[in-house]
Order: sequence, then structure tokens, then C-alpha cells
Amino acid sequence: MDATRHEGLDVLRALAAFFVIGIHTSGQYLAPEHWQSSNGYVAALVQGFVQIGVPLFFMLSGAFLLAQPIEKPSTFYRKRLPRLLIPLAVWLPLYYLYFWIKGADVAEYALHLFWAKGYFHLWFLPPLLGLYLVTPLLRKVIERVSRSRDLALIAVGLLLLEVIGSFFLFVYQVELPIPILFIPYLGYYLLGYVLKEHALAKKSLWGVLYGAGTLAMISLLVLYHGSSWAEYVTSNLSPLVAVATISLFALFSSLPRLSHNPRFLSSFAARSLGVYLIHIVVLDVVTKPFLLWFPWIMEQALLSILLRWSLTAALSFIGVSLLQKVRLLRLFL
Repeated sequence: MDATRHEGLDVLRALAAFFVIGIHTSGQYLAPEHWQSSNGYVAALVQGFVQIGVPLFFMLSGAFLLAQPIEKPSTFYRKRLPRLLIPLAVWLPLYYLYFWIKGADVAEYALHLFWAKGYFHLWFLPPLLGLYLVTPLLRKVIERVSRSRDLALIAVGLLLLEVIGSFFLFVYQVELPIPILFIPYLGYYLLGYVLKEHALAKKSLWGVLYGAGTLAMISLLVLYHGSSWAEYVTSNLSPLVAVATISLFALFSSLPRLSHNPRFLSSFAARSLGVYLIHIVVLDVVTKPFLLWFPWIMEQALLSILLRWSLTAALSFIGVSLLQKVRLLRLFL
């Protein structure tokens, strides 16, 4: 057993990747034609559980990167930045080509490269790059703040400001450009480190908070189903998403060793970035046979989501595992 591994966060990383696939698998049932049907409510139920996937990735990144001393920022950048820049430089053009072949108006997306829309599901990578760039500065802050409680207050205060700011951005329909899109996620990033290094509350409290936050989110999704407020409830920086994300992270962070940890979860976690990168294509491939030969399944959201979600996760994992056997392709995954 690797003594440096954190088994609880390994499992959480695998869950985060699985949640992101769930977001895209259930998303089609949130379209207006499903608002008044049971399919729409099933999708809202699923979304209430999975919307924390991307914020969890930001917290996981902060948990490990901010824990490492940085002597020279240049060395850190040389080691870390290519791990995101290379996949972004390879996969973004490939997705433009893929959606162009499918008949999408990719020129419209290309005009929005200054905004998240121009990056499809890869929008997550530019703000993560921004967080990488400020990591040496955040490490200096961590080193100067000696008390864990003070650092926790800074992180929570930062996230609270970002949650409030996100609300006003939503109300006034303002979108942040890509170069500064990392700023709203600084709180998650720093809290990932704080909660991994310091136990701030009992496991039972985190469990209750996660359950309450998720239940409240699902309730509001059902209440506001079909309205623009449903979009806000499940946005990455809504109060309930923040509560559920932080609570689940803290719960798994308190479990560095698990009594039972299936190896496939650790393997899935190790391939989570690759799974994130390719799962959209895999989901399309998985969905096609259902549309052609099993349309009755597509008309039942619960069955459709569960089948396509699990198949997409499994095939994405297998695909990444096979691609990584080629040494050159590992750079892109």
C-alpha cells in the first residue's frame, strides 16, 4: 500500500468523474419539452446529486497541489502547466472537428473562445490553469498563516464572497471571461487544502450537512423546475451546491484509509482527467444505438439515464486505459 495515497479522496475523485458524466447524461431531459413530464423531474433529481462534480475537482486539486512546498515557481510551472495545456491544445481542436462533422455551427462557438461557451465541457481546464498559476502565491499565504482556524476563516470568507458574487452575476446575466474565470473557484481550491490538512468538525456533522444540502437542492429543483432559478440552484457557486460539495469533501477527507477500497475505484480515479476529456464522445456513441433500436428506453428517463450513465463511465474508463498503453498518448490524457 502506498503510504502517501489518500484512499478516501481517491474514491471521491472517482465519484466526481462519475458525477460529471451524470450531469451530461441527464441534461437532455431538462429541455423544455420535458418540463411538465415525469422525465423532467427524474432529471432534476439526478442533477441534485451530481452537480457537485466539478467543484469537487477544484477542491481535490487544491488539496494536493497546495500541500506541496514550492521552492521555485518556475519549476512548479514547468512540471504542472503542461499537464493541462497539452490536453487542452489537443482536445479542443478535436472537439471542434467532431462537432463540425456532426453538423454543429462551430463558428458560433469559436467566436466565444474568450468565454466558457467556446470550450464545450473543457471550460473546466482554463480556470484550473489559472489556479495553477496562483498556486505559488497561495502557498506563501499558507506558510504565513500559522493557525489552521485563521486559514479556514480566510478560505470560507473567500468562498462566501464568491457565492454572493455569483448570485449577482446570475441576476444581471453577466459572464466572466476565461482569463479571470478561475477567481470564483479560489475558495473551493483553498478549502480543499484546509479540509484535507485539518479536521474542523466531526464526520457525523459533515454527513448531516451533505444530506441536508442535497435534499434542499433537490426540493428547490422540483419547486423551480422549468424556471431560470433551477439553473441557479445547481450552478457551481450556489449556496446549496457549495454546502454539499464542502460537506462531501470533508467527509471523504476524514477517511485517509478505508477498510474496503476496491482497486477499480483507485484505477478510475487515476484516469479521471482522461475520462473527463473523452466521455462526451463516448456518451454520443452509447446513445446512438438507443435512439435507433431502443427508442422506448429513451422515453423513460430513469432507465435511460442509468443505462447510458453506467455504460459511458465503463467505456470511458476502458478507452482511457487502452489509450494510455501508448506512451505518447499519455501526454494527452
